[in-house]
Amino acid sequence: MGRNLKDFMLFGKALGIIKYEMYISLQILIVIALLLSCLMYLSESVYNPDYDLWDAIIWTFVKFVDDPADIVDPPCTVFGQIIGTLIGVVGIAIFAVPAGLIGSGFMEAMNERRRQKELKCFRKKMTRAFAVSQGRQLKQYLEKLSKDNKQWYSECRFGYISNNVNVAKFQLQGIELRDILDVCKIYPEFRVKNEAMAKSIEDGRDDRYVLEHFPVNRRYGFFANRSSRVTIVSTSSRSELCIGNFSYYLAKFAGFNYISKDFDVADGESYYNNNWEEPSYEGLTLRERLEKGEKVSRSLKAIYDNKTTLRNEFLSDLEFLCKKEGSWVICMLSHIKNQENKIDIHVAHALTDGSCSTILSGKETYDQLLVALNKNLRDELQLSVEETTRYPLVKRGAYCNLGYKLQNDGCRCNVLTMRVSSHLMAFNLKMRIAQFIMSRTIHNVLEPQHHLLPKEEDDMNRTKQSSGFMDQEVDRIKETIFESE
Repeated sequence: MGRNLKDFMLFGKALGIIKYEMYISLQILIVIALLLSCLMYLSESVYNPDYDLWDAIIWTFVKFVDDPADIVDPPCTVFGQIIGTLIGVVGIAIFAVPAGLIGSGFMEAMNERRRQKELKCFRKKMTRAFAVSQGRQLKQYLEKLSKDNKQWYSECRFGYISNNVNVAKFQLQGIELRDILDVCKIYPEFRVKNEAMAKSIEDGRDDRYVLEHFPVNRRYGFFANRSSRVTIVSTSSRSELCIGNFSYYLAKFAGFNYISKDFDVADGESYYNNNWEEPSYEGLTLRERLEKGEKVSRSLKAIYDNKTTLRNEFLSDLEFLCKKEGSWVICMLSHIKNQENKIDIHVAHALTDGSCSTILSGKETYDQLLVALNKNLRDELQLSVEETTRYPLVKRGAYCNLGYKLQNDGCRCNVLTMRVSSHLMAFNLKMRIAQFIMSRTIHNVLEPQHHLLPKEEDDMNRTKQSSGFMDQEVDRIKETIFESE
């Protein structure tokens, strides 16, 4: 029964595929039939004055079923009989064209079903490429640490999934780039990016396509409540290389809360947003379109409504994580190193124009964190950390970053921003060590009493025999994910 029901659903899908073509073809054939009816009337009315236009129209359409009840007399004039012959040809087309369209729709629907099965197999292969591993560099570093069972990380191996995989690896397995892109459209936990995004123009930008893998359990991306006072936020996982994976494990290594915006909640929206109240589409909000006098269709209104829903879900979940007074929100972004900007990690929290700070109650703790990060990363990995004004959190006019949005909405949280260099995340072999040092430092300064949950320890103790994210729920919500493109 279930299998047969799927076949009937395939019929409905075929009709859905060709409904526009069916509408156009029937429209054209009916117009032709009406024109022939008018010519029939002009021809027959000369011979028979009692013959009217309605008789011609009726005969034209009953002719399609061969006039079984002899409702109208057939044409008598030669010209009328010629028109009748043409009407017979149109009658054949009225049935033949839709039948051909339905047949082509069936073929397209069956090919699409076959393609979906093929992409499902590709998805499994792509997921297996993201095996869970501890990594040699991180493993050696952890072995050198002093054995202290009191430490929150003492029994953890910190298994992780790699930032990305070279697309060429899949091409060697017979999976073409077009196949990979099609998988990314259907399964939103995958995304193709260009590694050149991580390099400055000075270093040269050779295109090298890589595949990224994300955990998904919300329509906007990912949400993890680990009962921590610290929340790691990634708002640019879609656009910036490696930042999604880096932010995810920065939070997971120490058991911090985590939330990411992996899909476009609104096109053009970023950590710095000029209008938090309304989403934009094609550069305009709905209100701006109405003010310009544009006609807003139902489909366009639905796009705005969906974007508003996703934005509200993201902001609501974020506010839930940081609603406790004194909580800390760390927003993660990336930057590209060049000759003028050689810092590995930029940290910022306040404006330079005298506006209120995004650190409300923990300035002393923030200073302590900055010193500890700089010391630990510089001493162990020679990485530079600097409080910067290069990327000021400027609040000019309507522009308001995410930290100010939270505080304006009543969240009494401390907010700081970290910009990690793309070079560190994409090309530094000791990136996972840096990630662990950052997690440990943030934990020890901001929340030393917090411990990993048992399920988090189980996840990070997984071996190479497993792949993908344990907390992945993309199949449950895949059908409801809104993709603006």
